[in-house]
Amino acid sequence: MAGSRVIGSRPLVIGMAGTVDGLIKEAKDLPEDQRLTLAYRILSTLEPPISAEIEEAWEREISGRIKKFREGKSKSIPADEVFADRYYHRIGPELGRTPTRSRAGSREH
Repeated sequence: MAGSRVIGSRPLVIGMAGTVDGLIKEAKDLPEDQRLTLAYRILSTLEPPISAEIEEAWEREISGRIKKFREGKSKSIPADEVFADRYYHRIGPELGRTPTRSRAGSREH
Protein backbone atom coordinates (compact mmCIF):
# COMPACT_ATOMS: atom_id res chain seq x y z
CA MET A 1 0.00 0.00 0.00
CA ALA A 2 1.46 3.37 -0.96
CA GLY A 3 1.36 6.42 1.28
CA SER A 4 2.19 10.05 0.61
CA ARG A 5 3.60 13.09 2.37
CA VAL A 6 3.75 16.65 1.13
CA ILE A 7 7.24 18.02 0.51
CA GLY A 8 7.01 21.61 -0.63
CA SER A 9 3.97 21.75 -2.91
CA ARG A 10 4.20 18.16 -4.20
CA PRO A 11 3.36 14.91 -2.43
CA LEU A 12 6.23 12.47 -1.96
CA VAL A 13 4.79 9.06 -2.77
CA ILE A 14 6.28 6.24 -0.75
CA GLY A 15 5.51 2.65 -1.71
CA MET A 16 5.90 -0.51 0.30
CA ALA A 17 8.38 -2.29 -1.95
CA GLY A 18 9.72 -5.48 -0.44
CA THR A 19 13.23 -5.29 -1.88
CA VAL A 20 15.93 -2.79 -2.65
CA ASP A 21 15.34 -3.39 -6.36
CA GLY A 22 11.66 -2.62 -5.86
CA LEU A 23 12.49 0.61 -4.04
CA ILE A 24 14.88 1.64 -6.78
CA LYS A 25 12.27 0.90 -9.45
CA GLU A 26 9.74 3.07 -7.62
CA ALA A 27 12.29 5.84 -7.00
CA LYS A 28 13.13 6.01 -10.72
CA ASP A 29 9.50 6.99 -11.38
CA LEU A 30 9.68 10.00 -9.05
CA PRO A 31 10.37 13.50 -10.37
CA GLU A 32 14.04 14.53 -10.07
CA ASP A 33 13.51 16.85 -7.09
CA GLN A 34 11.82 14.06 -5.15
CA ARG A 35 14.60 11.57 -6.04
CA LEU A 36 17.14 14.07 -4.71
CA THR A 37 15.13 14.52 -1.51
CA LEU A 38 14.87 10.75 -1.09
CA ALA A 39 18.59 10.24 -1.72
CA TYR A 40 19.50 12.98 0.76
CA ARG A 41 17.25 11.55 3.43
CA ILE A 42 18.59 8.03 2.97
CA LEU A 43 22.21 9.20 3.06
CA SER A 44 21.57 11.36 6.12
CA THR A 45 20.47 8.26 8.05
CA LEU A 46 24.05 6.98 7.76
CA GLU A 47 25.55 10.04 9.42
CA PRO A 48 26.05 9.96 13.17
CA PRO A 49 24.41 12.81 15.07
CA ILE A 50 26.67 15.83 15.47
CA SER A 51 27.22 16.90 19.05
CA ALA A 52 27.43 20.56 20.05
CA GLU A 53 31.06 19.93 21.05
CA ILE A 54 31.98 18.66 17.58
CA GLU A 55 30.08 21.52 15.90
CA GLU A 56 31.97 24.07 18.04
CA ALA A 57 35.30 22.41 17.24
CA TRP A 58 34.58 22.64 13.51
CA GLU A 59 33.61 26.30 13.85
CA ARG A 60 36.93 27.03 15.60
CA GLU A 61 38.84 25.10 12.91
CA ILE A 62 37.09 26.91 10.06
CA SER A 63 37.56 30.32 11.68
CA GLY A 64 41.24 29.57 12.28
CA ARG A 65 41.80 28.54 8.68
CA ILE A 66 40.06 31.65 7.34
CA LYS A 67 42.14 33.85 9.66
CA LYS A 68 45.42 32.22 8.52
CA PHE A 69 44.42 32.63 4.87
CA ARG A 70 43.53 36.31 5.32
CA GLU A 71 46.82 36.92 7.13
CA GLY A 72 48.73 35.29 4.26
CA LYS A 73 49.90 32.38 6.42
CA SER A 74 48.38 29.76 4.13
CA LYS A 75 47.88 29.47 0.40
CA SER A 76 44.96 28.40 -1.70
CA ILE A 77 44.97 25.70 -4.34
CA PRO A 78 42.65 26.11 -7.33
CA ALA A 79 39.75 23.66 -7.22
CA ASP A 80 40.61 22.18 -10.62
CA GLU A 81 44.03 21.15 -9.30
CA VAL A 82 42.59 19.68 -6.12
CA PHE A 83 40.00 17.67 -8.05
CA ALA A 84 42.56 16.55 -10.65
CA ASP A 85 44.84 15.35 -7.86
CA ARG A 86 41.99 13.49 -6.09
CA TYR A 87 40.88 11.98 -9.41
CA TYR A 88 44.39 10.76 -10.10
CA HIS A 89 44.70 9.09 -6.70
CA ARG A 90 41.34 7.35 -7.11
CA ILE A 91 41.18 6.58 -10.81
CA GLY A 92 44.47 7.51 -12.47
CA PRO A 93 46.60 4.57 -11.35
CA GLU A 94 43.99 2.13 -12.67
CA LEU A 95 44.08 3.85 -16.04
CA GLY A 96 47.83 4.40 -16.09
CA ARG A 97 47.37 8.17 -16.13
CA THR A 98 49.18 10.87 -14.24
CA PRO A 99 47.94 14.41 -13.70
CA THR A 100 49.87 17.39 -14.97
CA ARG A 101 49.94 20.63 -13.10
CA SER A 102 50.52 23.93 -14.83
CA ARG A 103 51.29 26.08 -11.81
CA ALA A 104 54.87 26.83 -10.81
CA GLY A 105 55.99 24.90 -7.78
CA SER A 106 53.45 22.15 -8.21
CA ARG A 107 54.66 18.60 -8.15
CA GLU A 108 54.36 16.06 -10.93
CA HIS A 109 53.20 12.52 -10.10
